[in-house]
Amino acid sequence: MFVGNGALLDQGILSRTLIAYPASTIGMREYKRRNLRRVPAMKAYRERILAILGAPLSTKKNNPKELAPRAIKPSADAMELYRNFHNETEYNMREGGTLACIRGFANKSAEQAVRIAAVLTLVDDLEASIITIEKMQAGIELMRYYLHEALRIHGSFEHDPDLDLAERLLIWAQGQGERVALVDIYQKGPNAIRSKGSATRIVNILEDHGWLIPVPGGAVIDERRRQKVWLVVRDDG
Repeated sequence: MFVGNGALLDQGILSRTLIAYPASTIGMREYKRRNLRRVPAMKAYRERILAILGAPLSTKKNNPKELAPRAIKPSADAMELYRNFHNETEYNMREGGTLACIRGFANKSAEQAVRIAAVLTLVDDLEASIITIEKMQAGIELMRYYLHEALRIHGSFEHDPDLDLAERLLIWAQGQGERVALVDIYQKGPNAIRSKGSATRIVNILEDHGWLIPVPGGAVIDERRRQKVWLVVRDDG
């Protein structure tokens, strides 16, 4: 539901998130006695990360409390590789393209690849000022993985249109006051909820999620007695 939420996709929150959703290994994790601190690769990784965390920060000479980030740029051949990847993703975001359904995420994939490449560069050498073609290739390869994951997750998401209607109804109800009646929902509410049956169905979703609380016996709204009434919960409680 999170990765398929249209509002989040439009706001760009998910576009800046690298999501992976690998298959579960529960039931296949046999115990293995192993001290990871003695594994050469893990030991080297730990020592390198600790060294980076302990390195002095780059600050301004006249103000040691103010950071002065050092510029790092792609080499000419790395820039050419980046340009090709940018054009490739741009082309595939066209209507009907392979990345059109995850356009928001794909739109930032080229710059994400550069960020990854820069991180990989600095892990190797904190003083580096150039992103090599090798690191750019690695950044792009990792970004291709995240694009593949985004496509796979998007494809596995089964969209429920009633959830969209519930969100629209909640926004409308929160603008009506403290209470809302069923008859007002299907007479005055969102256009897609203009029958008693559809209004009842969507109200039940909001009730199940705690956004609408039934008022026993109904209540008087706008000087009219209504039988089916709910208290409307707001984001601020």
